[in-house]
Amino acid sequence: MNPKRLTLLTLGLLAVCLLAACGGLKAGEVRGALVDAAGQPSGSEYQVILARADTGAGTVTTTQYQTSTTNGIFVLEGVPAGSYAVFVLSMSGQGNFLQKDGKTLVFDLAEGKGFDLGKVTVK
Repeated sequence: MNPKRLTLLTLGLLAVCLLAACGGLKAGEVRGALVDAAGQPSGSEYQVILARADTGAGTVTTTQYQTSTTNGIFVLEGVPAGSYAVFVLSMSGQGNFLQKDGKTLVFDLAEGKGFDLGKVTVK
């Protein structure tokens, strides 16, 4: 094989590997972006709280929380595997569990995996 072509192929594979490593979710990472009804970033006036949803009927155990950035982005790290609901608390003290199709949004975080909630509308 042509040494020049081999070098280009190697660099291309290295670039793909680096992009995959940098853009991927880490184990135990939960992230998303809070947006308003118009789809615009919500800003940094919210705290995002993960509550265990698999600890028994009526039991809510706060696990992790983070204040969103000015772009509404939040990243929680070191989250153990389990089932979670997401509670969003405004700085004014009003809060709600995130909803999807009229029901509380619950997601399962598998062992050794991350979870991206994507854009989530806050009221």
